[in-house]
Amino acid sequence: SGHGGGEFSLYEDDGISLRYHDGAFQRTLLRFDESPASIEFHAKVKSGDGKYRSLEKRGYLLHVHGASRGFLRCSVNGRPVRKAESAKRAEGELSWGQDRNGLWLFVPSYRARELKARFE
Repeated sequence: SGHGGGEFSLYEDDGISLRYHDGAFQRTLLRFDESPASIEFHAKVKSGDGKYRSLEKRGYLLHVHGASRGFLRCSVNGRPVRKAESAKRAEGELSWGQDRNGLWLFVPSYRARELKARFE
C-alpha cells in the first residue's frame, strides 16, 4: 500500500425528529495516516450539544487492505493489544492481526469518545 492517509466524517442523529436543530446529533471523525514506519487510525466522537450520543457504546472492526509489511505490535490509546491468529479467532476481545489480505483490528464495545490505534 502507498503512503498517505485520508479522513471521513460520519453524521448521526435520531433520524426522526428535528432535534438536530438544537444540537442532538453527533459526528465521528475517522482518520487514517500511513508513514513508512507505522499506520494510525483515529476515531473521535463529537456531539452537537455536548450531550447527545447516537449509541452509548460502539465497536470497530478495521481492515487495512494491502498492508503487507510485517507489523510487530499494535496499541490502542497507548496500551498494547493482543495479536490473534485471525479476525474469526478474536473471540470478542480487543485484538489485532495480519493475514494475506492485510491488517485488521477488532475493538469490541467501546465507550470513550476517542480512540487512537497505532501499528508498528
